[in-house]
Formats: sequence, structure tokens, C-alpha cells
Amino acid sequence: MCEAVAETYLPLIAALRRLRAKGIPGGLTLSVSPVLAEQLAHSELPEILGEYLDERIRTGAEDTERFAREDSPELTAAARYWHDFHAEALSFYRNDLGGDVLGAFRDLAESGTLELATCGATHAYLPLLGRDETIALQLELARRTHERYFGQAPRGIWLPEMAYRPGGMWTSPTGAAPARHRPGLEEHVAGAGLSWFPVDAAMLLGGRSFGSYPDFFHTRTDLQNAAAADSPPHPRPRAPRDSHHSYWVARSNDRTPQVGCFIRDPRTSLQVWSGEQGYPGDGAYLEFHKKADSGGQRYWCVTGPDTDLADKAVYDPAAATERAKVHADHFVKLVESSLRGAEAPAVLVAPFDAELFGHWWYEGVAWIEAVLKRLHASEQVEITTVGRQWQESPARQVVALPEGSWGEGGHHYVWRNRQVDWIWDLIHPAEDELWQL
Repeated sequence: MCEAVAETYLPLIAALRRLRAKGIPGGLTLSVSPVLAEQLAHSELPEILGEYLDERIRTGAEDTERFAREDSPELTAAARYWHDFHAEALSFYRNDLGGDVLGAFRDLAESGTLELATCGATHAYLPLLGRDETIALQLELARRTHERYFGQAPRGIWLPEMAYRPGGMWTSPTGAAPARHRPGLEEHVAGAGLSWFPVDAAMLLGGRSFGSYPDFFHTRTDLQNAAAADSPPHPRPRAPRDSHHSYWVARSNDRTPQVGCFIRDPRTSLQVWSGEQGYPGDGAYLEFHKKADSGGQRYWCVTGPDTDLADKAVYDPAAATERAKVHADHFVKLVESSLRGAEAPAVLVAPFDAELFGHWWYEGVAWIEAVLKRLHASEQVEITTVGRQWQESPARQVVALPEGSWGEGGHHYVWRNRQVDWIWDLIHPAEDELWQL
């Protein structure tokens, strides 16, 4: 939690404030999950975060002195950089924000620099939950938590793992109950007063998703084996559709649609997510996995895709910052080329986990700021937020979405396969017991 605040949320707030000062609307929609909101609002966070940053400042100073004695100027400079980074983070948190991260987000949202959305209450994987009451409660609590901390109801939601299930016959993963008809998730989204959610492009275009976490969290071979064994082929829509438009989500009862969806753009998503093909794997960027044994600081860069941890070069923040600007230029050109010639009102939605930026990819927040500056200056595209786009240019077409997620392969098998099916044997009886009580 402390790493996330120091490396992602404080730098993101600072970057958005700088953009606001320059008259640049953020163009950013941030889904603050209810659990994250409760953590950021917790009364003990200021003390815990202060202790964490104090420790980082102390070890940074100690490493600076040690590397200087060892006559290692590059490591000395890197250690001094992290000492200063954490000292500035602590000052910004206490003096500029008054220890209130949620208040800073609320302020940015009220000024139109940032749009805030929500997520499932506990990030439950909604399509596989056994009770409709549980799904409704996940979304109702999400709305209430958002209202409590941000003063207004959210208009959109990030469905956990972008996982969606249409209405129809449903069979429990455990096989403990007979198949039955259930409403689609769009019904629950509408019931919570929400208007839109993003989905993976594979659910609109057919084919397979490239996934969200392959380079960071999962072993690709294991997932491919699981897919072959457990995942049905992804259904294809009957007609080709354009991922650069929003859509009304069809209801299983053929009544008028109430909520819409936006499509995750595959080209831009792959460019950022992939450590193999995307920006985060650049040799100049900070190496996430190698830490100093003296205090856990990171003093090395990626160096090369096949470079052993023992052979990593020392990190140069200035060089990494320049690479972030180069990659921002490339991304903006990619956005412009992707939207060129698209039928208006076209929209490109590039969704990511917030903690990819700053935490996993340290330079990611600087990259976001540079991208938004460049897009603001672009004569070909206009930056906006998802909710503003939905309000100003509502969907014109209706789509019947298939079942799926943004997980590797586009279906449920990351969360439903032979290695994890035992979890559902616990979750579903727990749901029943809760509602019986």
C-alpha cells in the first residue's frame, strides 16, 4: 500500500495538478476501487506511510554515504535520487495534501481534470458468483462507497477483470446446483445507477484477447495449457464491428438497453502492457525486480531483455526520463494513426491498471503526463474522459456481448481451471450461508 501511494498515486496527483495549472484537462478516467478508497481513508495510513517514507529516506542516505566511500559515483547518484524522491513524497503528502489522497482526487475531479469511476466492492469475479444478490451488493456497495468519499455517485464502473456475462442459462463452476436462467451483468450495472463499463476488444471483434498481465504476473505456458484444457472457444459476433465506437449493451429480454460499453483498444494496450514488445521493457527504465540488500531500494535499470539480474547497469533517471518522452511521442502518433479516417464520433479507450504506472513501470506516470500534453496539442485528436464522451456522443448501435474478460485468452480460465476450481467450492456455499443468515 505504501509503495502504491508513494510511487503511483502521489506522482499521479502531482502530474495532474501540473496539467491543470497549464489549462490541460486530464483526459484521464480513474477507477478507485472501494477497497482502495477505504485504505486511503484509513486513520492509520498517515502514520504508516510516514514510517515507510522515513525508512526509505534513511536507507537512501545511508546508501549514498556507503557508495561514496566505495567510490561508486553512479550508485551514489542513484541512491541520492531515491533519498530525494522519498523526501519530496513525504513533504507533498503531508504539506501539500494534508495527508488526504482521496481529497486530492476529489479536487481534481471537481475541476474537470480527472474523472472518477468505481469498481466491484471487493473485486469479486462477477460472472462466476453464484447469487444475483451478491452481484447486486458488490455494485451497490461500490456506489455507496464512492458517494461517501467523493460526494457524488459514479457514472461508470470498471467491472473486475473486465469480466462480463450476458443473460441466459448459467451452470455453476462447481456443478453443485442445476442450471438456471440469470440476468446479464448489464442488468446489475443499470440497477446500481451506472451508465457504462469498458470491455476487451476480443469480446466485440471475436478472436482471443492478448491478456492483461502476461509479462508481470502469469507464466504464459501455464496459461496456454490451461486454456487448451479448460476454456471454450471465444464466440464471434455475427457482424464485424468497430472498436473505436461505444455501444449500447443488449439486454437478454430484448428491452431497451440501459447501459453502454467502451472497447479496449488493442494496439495501444499492447504497446504499454507488454514488457516484451512495449515501452516498459526499454533498457533505460528502472528494473523492478532487483533491489539492494541494504534497504530494498532499486538502483539498476532493465539494461536488456535477457540481461541477468547480476549484470544490470546502474539506473540513470535523466536517461529514463528522455526515453519516456520518446515513447510519449510514439504513443501519440499511434493514437492519431489509429483514429485517422474513423467515422465520427470515434473514440479510442486505452485502459490499464493504475499501479502499472509508477510502481511496475516507474517512469509510467511521467509518460502519462507527457502523452496528455502532446495529445492536448494535437490537431488531429481531442482528449476527453469516458463519461464525458458517453454524455456528449452516446452510442448509436446495440451489441450483444459474449461472455469473457480481459484475462489471457479472453475467457474465464485464469479464474476457472483445474488449479483453482476448489475456490468456488468455498465461495458459493459461503454466498448461500450469507444470504440465509
